[in-house]
Amino acid sequence: KLSISTKRLDIGGSKKYPQETGGKGYPGCNKRSQRSSKHWVQHAGASIGADKSHKLCHHDQRPGRCFSHTKPIKHFTSAFGEHVIAEEVEGAMAKAVAEQGGQVVEFHVAPEVNPADGLPYHEWFVEFADMPADPKAFAQALDAELQERNPYYRDLITGSVLRQAVLNPLPQGAFHDAMARRGKLGGQNKVPRLANDRAMAEQLLGHD
Repeated sequence: KLSISTKRLDIGGSKKYPQETGGKGYPGCNKRSQRSSKHWVQHAGASIGADKSHKLCHHDQRPGRCFSHTKPIKHFTSAFGEHVIAEEVEGAMAKAVAEQGGQVVEFHVAPEVNPADGLPYHEWFVEFADMPADPKAFAQALDAELQERNPYYRDLITGSVLRQAVLNPLPQGAFHDAMARRGKLGGQNKVPRLANDRAMAEQLLGHD
């Protein structure tokens, strides 16, 4: 049985470190409708531990994890008003792997606002260590779970504003090369889970 590479993606750590993964009482959980977009943008970066942030100092007791002096990266995508955050795409990825198999090295989600044909969509760039047996079913599982987690995204799909997610499998080394081109290699630089533009997507598509 294949499983997602949780060591690199840090998916599934909510029980051990709920403060970073949206556990009760921590950033990223509960009652989206009662919070402003600004609030969710601020906590998207903190919930995935994507950058150094003084916001984590008061509750992260692990060695070397008390970050300071820099602003958190605000990872989200809301090109169509859906405001999808990192916790949601990581959860969708974990569910898709559990249902469809495969092993994921890294992934990134970006909007395609002006496709050549058809409705706009979210594009999932995924580097697999082991491909799932049915990539089409894998993409459907990703999209279905994200709709469950984000009602705004579901409304855009059911309202025919967006079409379902598109899976773009990448060759091995694609993320390493993209981060190198961005000058972001090293343990302190995390792959952005989401973007509101296609800057990272273009770097990934430029992989040799």
